Amino acid sequence: MYVASALAIIGQHAPLIGYKTYANVDEAYAMALASRLMDGQVLYVGAVSQRGPLMYYSYQALASLVGWDNVIGLRVVALLWVLLSLAALVWAARATLKRGSALVAIGLSAYALSWGIPPLDGIALHGETLQVPLMLAAYVLGARAMSTPVLRTRLMLVCASGVTVGAAICIKQTVLVNIAPLLVWLLVRGRKDLRRTFKVVLAYLGSVLLLPVLFLLHAWQNGSLQSFVYYTWTYNTRVHVGGERTSNAWLSPLMREAIFDRGFLLALMFIGVVSGIWITRRVRAGGVRALLRGFGVRQYLALHLALAVLSASALQRFFPHYFLPATAFLSLMVAVCVAEIVPPSLSVTLRTPMALVGGIFLVYCGAVAGYGNEKIDGRVEEARTVKQVAGYVRAATTPQDRIFVWGFSPWLYGYSGRKPAGRFLFETYVTGFVPWTWGDLPIEPTRVVPGSMEQLMGDLEREDPKIVVDAGQVMFARSMRAYEAPARFLHERYCFALRISAYDVYLRKEGGACPSPEFPALHRTFDYNDQDLDAESPAALDAAGAPPLEGDRHKPLFFGAPPPFCEAARDMWFEKKRSVPEPDPCVSGSPRP
Repeated sequence: MYVASALAIIGQHAPLIGYKTYANVDEAYAMALASRLMDGQVLYVGAVSQRGPLMYYSYQALASLVGWDNVIGLRVVALLWVLLSLAALVWAARATLKRGSALVAIGLSAYALSWGIPPLDGIALHGETLQVPLMLAAYVLGARAMSTPVLRTRLMLVCASGVTVGAAICIKQTVLVNIAPLLVWLLVRGRKDLRRTFKVVLAYLGSVLLLPVLFLLHAWQNGSLQSFVYYTWTYNTRVHVGGERTSNAWLSPLMREAIFDRGFLLALMFIGVVSGIWITRRVRAGGVRALLRGFGVRQYLALHLALAVLSASALQRFFPHYFLPATAFLSLMVAVCVAEIVPPSLSVTLRTPMALVGGIFLVYCGAVAGYGNEKIDGRVEEARTVKQVAGYVRAATTPQDRIFVWGFSPWLYGYSGRKPAGRFLFETYVTGFVPWTWGDLPIEPTRVVPGSMEQLMGDLEREDPKIVVDAGQVMFARSMRAYEAPARFLHERYCFALRISAYDVYLRKEGGACPSPEFPALHRTFDYNDQDLDAESPAALDAAGAPPLEGDRHKPLFFGAPPPFCEAARDMWFEKKRSVPEPDPCVSGSPRP
C-alpha cells in the first residue's frame, strides 16, 4: 500500500514535471514574489501578499535552491513535499492509533491527492500543502505529551507541539484555531491539579507565539511592522474575508463543493454515524462527565478534524486546497472508524488482500490521472496561450529586463524568465477586487488598499519594465486601461505590440513614437483556458478611440507591420503539439481594420 500510494502521487505529478508546468497561479506568484525578496525587497513593502511570512520565506529558500524561474525544480520539490506529507501521516497513524490504521490512512489520503481532489489543488505547492506535515507533527507531539506522566517530558513535548503549530500559523493564519485541541485535552486532564496545568498551558501558549513574535520583531527591525500587520491581519479581516457576505456564507460552498462534488459526504456520514454511536454509548454508560473523563486520542483527533474544516471555511469562499490539512485528519479519522467497526481478528485476516486490492486501485487512479494530465500537455489550469505570450516576452527582452503583468497571470514571469516590476503580483490590492466576486464592481473602490495605486505607479516609474502585459481580461475582468493612472502610464510610455487571446502585450517606446498608435478595443473576458467568462468588467477609459482587433485567438493579432521582435520569436514560439500546425508568429491573424 505504501509503494502504491507513492506511485499514485508520482503518476499525478509526472506530466507536470515533464512539461515544465505550474500547477496554478499561486505557485507562480509565490516564486515571482520570492525573486523580489532575493533582490533585497522587504516582505509586505516591496513584495506584497497577505499570507503569513513563513510561506514566502519558504518559497525564497526554494528559489535560492533551484532558481526562482525553475519550474522543474519547483515541481520536483512539490512532489517530494507531498511524499513527505504521506510519510508524516503514516507516522501519525502508527504513533497514535491502532495497528493497521496507517494503511487505511495513507490509502485514503493518496486517493484524495491523486484523484479525489481537483488536480490543481492536490498537486500545487500551496501554503496548505506546506502546512500538512507541520499540522500532523503538532498533533503527534501533543498526543505523546499527554501520554507521559513525567512533567518535564510533557513540557518539552507540549512546547515542541506549540512551536510546530506556530510555524503552520506563520504560513496561513486561519489554523490558529488548531491550538484548541491540545488546550482542551490539557484542561480536561489537569482539572484536579490547576497549578501544574496552568504551568503546562502557559508553556504551550508561549511556544505557539514564539515564531509569530519573532517575525513581528523582524518586521519591526526592518521597518515593515505596520505593513506586516496590515496585510496579514487588517486586509484579511476587513477586505479579503469581509465585505457584503453573510455570517453563514461559508456553509454554501462547503456543502455544494467540498461535500457533494468530491465525495466528502460519504466519509463525513460514515464518521458521523460511528462517532454518534460511540458518543451515545459513552453518555449512557456514565453521562457527560464520563465523556470528558475519557477524553483521549480519538476526541483529540476529531477536534483537530472539525477545526481544520472550520479554518478551511473561514475565508467564506471555497478552494479545495484549503481542505488539504482537513483531508489528512479525515484520513486518520476514517482509520479510527474502521478500527471501531472491524473486529481485530477479521482485520488481521483482511489486511493483506485489502492492501493488495487498494494498492492496485491507487496505482490505477494515479495512472489515469497522469494520463489525463499528459493528454492536455501536462497543463492543469492554464491554456497553451500563456507560454505563447511568454515566448514573445522572451524574444522582446533580455534576462536583465523587468516586465509587468497586470491582472491574475503571474506565471508569465516564470515562463518568460523575466523578473516582475512592482510590488504587487496580483492587482487585487489596487483595484479592490476580491476573488472571485465580479459582481462587486460598484463597491470595489472602498476595498482598495490606501495608497496602493500610488505605490504601484512609483514602482513602475523606478523599475521601468521593458514589457507590460495587460492580462486584465483573463479571469480578472479588470483591464489596466479601466483605471486612470495605469491607463495614462500605458499611453505615455508604451506602444501596443500584439494580442494573443485576451493578453495584450505592450512594448516600451523607443524614440518617443509608436509604429502604430492605436490601442485595440478590450477583448471579451476569458478564463485561464481561453473560454468565455461571464463576469462583469469595467470599460476602458479610452474605449471611444479604440478600434476592434478580432481574429483567431490562437494567432498573434496586431495593427500594421509585425512587432520588431517577431523574427526572434520564431525560434522560441510556443512548444510543439503533435499533429497541430503552428501559426507563424509574424503573420497577424487579423487584417488592420
